[in-house]
Amino acid sequence: MQTTVAATSLAPAFRLMPDASERQEERGSMQVVILSPHRDDAAFSCGLLLARLLQAGHSLCIANVCTISSYAPYLAVGEGDRAQQVTKARREEDVRFADRLVTGANSASSVRRIDLDWQDLPLRWQKDDSASLAPSSLRPREVEALEEALRGLPSADIILCPKALGGHLDHRLVCRAAQRVFQASSMVFYEDLPYACGKLAKSSSELGDLDGFEEVWLGTKNVEPRLKRDLCLSYPSQIDEAAAAAMEHYGQLHGGERFLALPGTLQRLRSALAGVGVVA
Repeated sequence: MQTTVAATSLAPAFRLMPDASERQEERGSMQVVILSPHRDDAAFSCGLLLARLLQAGHSLCIANVCTISSYAPYLAVGEGDRAQQVTKARREEDVRFADRLVTGANSASSVRRIDLDWQDLPLRWQKDDSASLAPSSLRPREVEALEEALRGLPSADIILCPKALGGHLDHRLVCRAAQRVFQASSMVFYEDLPYACGKLAKSSSELGDLDGFEEVWLGTKNVEPRLKRDLCLSYPSQIDEAAAAAMEHYGQLHGGERFLALPGTLQRLRSALAGVGVVA
């Protein structure tokens, strides 16, 4: 079991090759890239799925996009540069999440974390935190720049991407850019938590043509009662116990975590999870 972290690099551009399923069959394992707008989004939205993929022997690459931030409502910040302190604290939280994620993982699996080192929206646009959820238009130059960064990510069989439920501009940015880079047959969209738990669970205008896509709840049998909550609580600067419990309850209420993909892609995902107690 390996856990590594790397900074973003200017690797040659690529598009996911169309024979991803064939490559998966040849290797017997999948390479999965998770696009996480902020450090906590992968844990909140699809932490259980990631844990089961590792248990089944697959490899993950978590690409954190906006890793420079001053947003930390539950963190006591001292004097000095707030963004620097918050960014450091959130990086340490990410390490904690990776450590919890690999508990019980197959020895053949691996986790790699890549930080793209973008500022989050309040810092990029020099706005207050409320601007992140404002109904503003995306900036074309930012979309193009993120497209270029995403093309430098490692090749993958499946790309997990946010649906941008709730309308957070950083989530919308990632969703828009990813759809312009990766093929639909490789993409699995996850619903954004904690937004999906409450009033912000609205349809996203960033999803393109979804003709033929299917929605599925991926549940797990014999899951440790607190696994989802514990994974979420890896990020105590962002949420409190009540928010973590709400996300855990939401999953229990509906039967797991919700995803959207083409039927063939969902079947590959189900096959990859065979034998580790995942039901759909």
